[in-house]
Amino acid sequence: MKRLIINADDFGLTLGVCEGIINAHQEGIVTSTTVLINSPHLEKALPLLKSAPGLDTGLHLNITWGKPLLPLESVKTLVDGNGLFIRNKDFEKIDPEEAALEWSAQIQKAKNDGLNLTHLDTHHHTHLHPALLDRLAELAEEYSLAVRSPAPWVRDFLKSNSIPTTDSTILEFYGEGNVTVEHLQRLLTGIPDGFTEVMCHPGFVDEDLKKISSYSDFRQKELAVLTSIGLKEWILDKGIVLSRFQEIPIPEKAPDRTCDLIMENPPSY
Repeated sequence: MKRLIINADDFGLTLGVCEGIINAHQEGIVTSTTVLINSPHLEKALPLLKSAPGLDTGLHLNITWGKPLLPLESVKTLVDGNGLFIRNKDFEKIDPEEAALEWSAQIQKAKNDGLNLTHLDTHHHTHLHPALLDRLAELAEEYSLAVRSPAPWVRDFLKSNSIPTTDSTILEFYGEGNVTVEHLQRLLTGIPDGFTEVMCHPGFVDEDLKKISSYSDFRQKELAVLTSIGLKEWILDKGIVLSRFQEIPIPEKAPDRTCDLIMENPPSY
């Protein structure tokens, strides 16, 4: 059976983004979202999230935008001189343990805020770095959470360590020329059996978004596509079932594997 998770990233980035994600769920095909728990807008946005109990909720673990939750002395290698996360990190110079501590604090805050978490991913895909994936896997196991696989080697590593993840991931519904109904349908045509995640970034454009993100107008275009008339019916006609991370079964644990064994040449950032 083909199971499709449509996950909206960046809940909390701005109120307009939050409202757009809720709209894309209630009026469209979004089944899941991940929350930027360190966002200054989150306090106002949480009631919106709690008004949509059918929306699968995960955490968009973040060490590349905004301020950390932990004291600056605890995350020295993650922040700049102004106490803000460094966007373009030299990952060879950061301490993975500091990242793990900050991520753990973000998970705890989400739980304290009353969120029933089902899965984890990372802002700007920072868990593509093997040392950070190791730490993320430990947290996922500790809290019994699924994790996004932005690359096949990540999927293989997670599954081998009995961490729920999708069988395939679509990241190409993004940017110039790619945010159309037709392109999304092309991406979904022929998806394999099992669970597939589509990453998306819907939202209403507000002034706060224009100030902090170069990806602004496209968010409203994504929202229009995800709520377009007939798209949900087209998906169902293709034999695809809209699903959530919480429905992914726990894979059987394989012999011990490490990121280094799976990925000989880690990406540079």
